[in-house]
Parts: sequence; C-alpha cells; structure tokens
Amino acid sequence: MRPTMRLTIPTLTATAFFAGSSILAGPAAHAGEFPHRPIQLVAQADPGAPPIERGERSELAAWWQDRLNTWLQLSGSSTGQIVVDGWYGPNTEAATLEFQESTDEVPADGVVDPEDRVALAEAIMALETDPGAPPIERGERSELAAWWQDRLNTWLQLSGSSTGQIVVDGWYGPNTEAATLEFQESTDEVPADGVVDPEDRVALAEAIMALETDPGAPPIERGERSELAAWWQDRLNTWLQLSGSSTGQIVVDGWYGPNTEAATLEFQESTDEVPADGVVDPEDRVALHDAIVALGGSSPIDDGADDGTDDGADDSLPSGEFSADDTSAEGTATLTAQLSDVTTAARQVGDRIEFTFGAGDASGTVGYEIGYVDEAPAGASGEPVEVDGDALLQVVLRPAAGYDPATGSETYTGPDRVTFDESLVISEAVLVVDFEGVMTWVIGTRSEAPFRVASSEDPTRVVVEISHETD
Repeated sequence: MRPTMRLTIPTLTATAFFAGSSILAGPAAHAGEFPHRPIQLVAQADPGAPPIERGERSELAAWWQDRLNTWLQLSGSSTGQIVVDGWYGPNTEAATLEFQESTDEVPADGVVDPEDRVALAEAIMALETDPGAPPIERGERSELAAWWQDRLNTWLQLSGSSTGQIVVDGWYGPNTEAATLEFQESTDEVPADGVVDPEDRVALAEAIMALETDPGAPPIERGERSELAAWWQDRLNTWLQLSGSSTGQIVVDGWYGPNTEAATLEFQESTDEVPADGVVDPEDRVALHDAIVALGGSSPIDDGADDGTDDGADDSLPSGEFSADDTSAEGTATLTAQLSDVTTAARQVGDRIEFTFGAGDASGTVGYEIGYVDEAPAGASGEPVEVDGDALLQVVLRPAAGYDPATGSETYTGPDRVTFDESLVISEAVLVVDFEGVMTWVIGTRSEAPFRVASSEDPTRVVVEISHETD
C-alpha cells in the first residue's frame, strides 16, 4: 500500500488551463525574468466569441472536439472518443449534450457558447485533480490511462528525457510504467512506485507548467530536431486553430523547418510581448501560453484527415497495440468493394494511410493481409516495382478493386504512388496489383516499425497506422 499523502489542490484560474492538462499553477508559476499576469476564467467567456453549432466546420470546432474527448476520458463516460476533424456533426453534438447535461452551469442545447467553454475547462480541472479518482496501475486498459500517457509524453518532451514517446493506446504496460517511474524519481512530491494516484496527477501538472515557463530553457532555432521542437509545433497548431489564422496545421515531427519558423513568425508578429525573430526563447513560450489561454484554453489535437464524417468511436480507428508481426482478417463483404479514395494523415503516435471504399453495392468489411516483405511483388507488366523505403510493408486487400467489375470503369482515380513528404516513418505507398478482386499496395517505410490495422463498414475502409516508435 502506498503511504498516505495529503493532497492540497490549489485554486485554479484559466492560467492553469494549458497544454491539454489544465496545468495547476497560480501567478507564482512564472516567477523569474518573465512575470506573468494571470488571466481569469472570465476571459474565456468573452460575449463576442462566436458560438459553435451543428454543421459548422472550423478549427475552433476541432479544438472543442479535443476538449470534449479529454472530458470523456476523465469522466468515465461510456461514449467513445469522437473524431477530431473540425466538423460539428451529430456525434459531436451528442457528446456536447452529454457534457451539458452533466452540469448545472450551462443549458443543454447542443450549442457551444463561451460559457460552455468555461464550464468544460472547470469540469476537466476538477476531474484531473479529483482526490477520489481511482489509481492507474500496470495492466489497466482505460481512457484514463490514455490521458496519463499523453501527459507523460508532454513531460518527456519538455524535460529533455532520452526516453522516446510512449504509445497513447490506453494500456498501462511496461513502457508506460517505466516512464511513470522516471517521472516519479525526478520529484520529491510523490513516491516512485509506478502507481498513478491523484497526487501523481497534480505533481505531473505542476512539473509540466514549471518546464513550460522555465526561464533557463534552451532556445529553439531553425534546423533543430528535438522533442522540445515537437512540443512547440503542437502548441503553435493550437494557436493557429483558435486565432482564426488562414495558415494550415503544421506537421508535428520535431523538425524546426521553414513551415514551423513561418508559423512562429506569424505568432510573434501578432503580439507586442516578444520580438519577431523566428527564434523560440522562454519569453515566447510564456507569450504563446498567455495567447492561447486568452483565446479560450487549449490541448493538443489529433491531426487526422478530415474525411467529412463524424461517426463517433468507430471513426477513431485503429485501436489496440502496435506490433511488427504479420496480421490478417477475413472480410465480410460478399461483393467486390470499389476503392474510391486513399488519404494520409500525420498523427501524434504514428502516420496513417486510409483506404476508403465508397462505390458500388458492396456491404461489409474488406479483408486484409499485412506484413513486412523483402521485395515488392511484380506489377502487371511483370517487371519489379520500385518502392522508396528501407523497409516494405505489403497490404493485400480483398475483395477489393479500383474499378467497377461490371463495367470496367475506374472508381479510384487517385495516384498509384502516394507520397508522404513530411512523414516520420513513411516514404510512399504504391499500388502494385489490382486484379480479380485483389489489390496489393506496398508502403515504403524508414524501418520495420510496428503498426496496427482496422477494417470497418459504413463507411467501408481499411486503416493502417504505423508507429513513430521503432522498438
């Protein structure tokens, strides 16, 4: 049994609602060279802020979806995670209503007004610091464990740890326990026992805030590759969402390249608090923090492809553990599924390629056989097909085709060679075979990285996600 500890939960303001963790800190958190004026929660209730209503597509809606997902994780709701795609559709509205019905602070009308944003922020803060919350222990699978993994990853990024990012899959396994112990051993606030109690959640929040506002932190400059740069990219993306910028989301890959520098300059030019020099100093981190809070609070979002759907937990595919072993599943479709689109997305834990089947009368799931191979199969010409990559992941789909078997007309008109210019692990995906109800794609990767797969219907699709971790 853990020794009894007294947990003191400080009074929270919107200053604390930062980086997806409702960071616990008062005005003293910014002690040092960069004094900080705390912004009260009323700043989030600006009556001029626009509401979010069903049918809207916006970065602000994506931010709300992400915050709702955090609340769903922490509240123990049986509702699955909603897709963070910026479309305020029926599933997002249902989750909004579930939250609104859980509190007396706002009406349950499905519309997100500034008061709802304040109420959600306060609800998440209360849940994150609840002294009666259950512990998280090795072997557990839960949304609460996924939330802890995400917060640990932020601490690993900011602390300069040599430990790589852990997979956010909700399983409290050996890697998550090891990262937890690493954090616990770094502080005198909690015992190093690998168990996550409420005290640990408060201690981690305070540690993240201290690191985010550390006046002695190193600068981030163009050309750098680091976890700290990845953290800054994620924070910039949140500011771009909430500020109404026309700049698209930047890839969170840890490389401070020209796109990241341009977004940094855009932020710096929007404020009088820091010089617009493209270099990220501690003052910039504090200024970005303040700007995000003033706009309504923040959390990292899942940079998924906007597929125009809002289908709840099923749209959050794939799930489960990553593995480099071969995997397969039988499909339930009785007719050949006709490929209509191939999309890609860079996500927090891995890079994703999605095969969507939207044409024809086929119903059911598409079967797959997926595994690493030494070489790509020959194409229709009989000649070897070149695929860029140090490793080759072969994806066989059946019954599937890029054309209508009855008429021969093409249903997939996209490229046979899909490139991933800014991916951490994928070079390209190449269509090698499309014959008699069998499609074979080969994905070129930078290593035999672990992957996970899921197949679904309505919409019919197969999604392959390749982890950023290589071990």
